[in-house]
Amino acid sequence: MFYLTHLNRCALCGDGGERLCLPCRADISRNRPTIQCPVCAATVTANGLCGTCVKKPPFFDRTVTAQIYKPPLSFLIRRYKYGDGWQLSSLLAKFLPPPPPTNSVLAVPLHPARERWRGFNQSRELAREIFGPSPANDKRILRVANTAPQTNQPNTAARKKNVRGAFQASDKLNGLSVLVVDDVMSSGATLNEIAKTLKKAGVKTVTNFIVARAP
Repeated sequence: MFYLTHLNRCALCGDGGERLCLPCRADISRNRPTIQCPVCAATVTANGLCGTCVKKPPFFDRTVTAQIYKPPLSFLIRRYKYGDGWQLSSLLAKFLPPPPPTNSVLAVPLHPARERWRGFNQSRELAREIFGPSPANDKRILRVANTAPQTNQPNTAARKKNVRGAFQASDKLNGLSVLVVDDVMSSGATLNEIAKTLKKAGVKTVTNFIVARAP
C-alpha cells in the first residue's frame, strides 16, 4: 500500500516522519549493480561490453544509472508513473547518480495525448529536478506517433517495431552531445529509437541518464 496522501509518511511503508523512511531508502540502495555494461548498463559478470552490445551495438553511446529496477524501487516508480504520483519526482531524482558532462539535456517525450491522459511527463519531471526548467520545456525532440504502451508488447522485437518512427528531432541538435533523461530502461527499444532519431539529426553522442535498469 502507498501513502502518498500523507506527506509526512513514507511513500512505501507508511511509517511517519519522512516521505521515504531510512529503512526503505536502505532497501533501495542495496539494489545497486556491481558491474554494468558501459553502453546499455546491463548487469555483467566482468568489465566490458555485454554480448548484445558486442553483436549489435545500439545507437546510443552510454547509459548511466545506479539502480536495478526491482522491489522496492520498482513499486515506487510504478506509483510515480501510474498513480498520480508526480509528487515523487524529487524522491526518485535522489537515486540518480551525478550527471555526466553534456552539451544538452532532453527528457524522453510523451505523445501529447498520452501526456494529457497521465497528467504529466515523468521523465520531464525528473529532468526538472536535476537540471531545472530548460530540459522540461525543450521541444527539440518530439513524440509524433501515439504508440501503444511498451509494457503491452510481448517481446523486444515487438517493442522495437512499436516505437519505430515515433520520434522527431530538431536539426538544432546538430553537433551536440546529448543526455537523455528517463525513469526506467527495460529492453532499451524506446531509448534506442530516440538515439537513432537524434543521430540522424546530427547529434554527436547520446547518453541515457536513467533512474533504474531492468535486470
